[in-house]
Amino acid sequence: MCLWNGAFILVIAANFMVAMLYPQSNSNGEMPPQKADASEGSAETAALAPGHTYRDSLASGGKGPEMVVLPPGKFAMGSPKDEAGRDEREGPVHEVSVRSFALGKYPVTRGEFAKFASAS
Repeated sequence: MCLWNGAFILVIAANFMVAMLYPQSNSNGEMPPQKADASEGSAETAALAPGHTYRDSLASGGKGPEMVVLPPGKFAMGSPKDEAGRDEREGPVHEVSVRSFALGKYPVTRGEFAKFASAS
């Protein structure tokens, strides 16, 4: 069950950071410009390498939180049938693949979250 909770928290954190950095529209209902996909070997591709840190510019003129690019990977989710205290909803064990993504380098403070929530 603990692995499931950890994965769930990771998904929530990633979605929060994406929503904070890439709003769906501004106050006028206009969509912000989207970044183009980086071609192989470009400087932007190098900047997306695992371990790279960056801060995006926000529509308000400030800087977003410091982000760290995490590498893609795989992990086993679920628990084996013979695990003590296992709940039926925790299985079956299966492999999960995760694409590379960026996550905030530091925890979000209550003040930062309140600012985000009032702006959303």
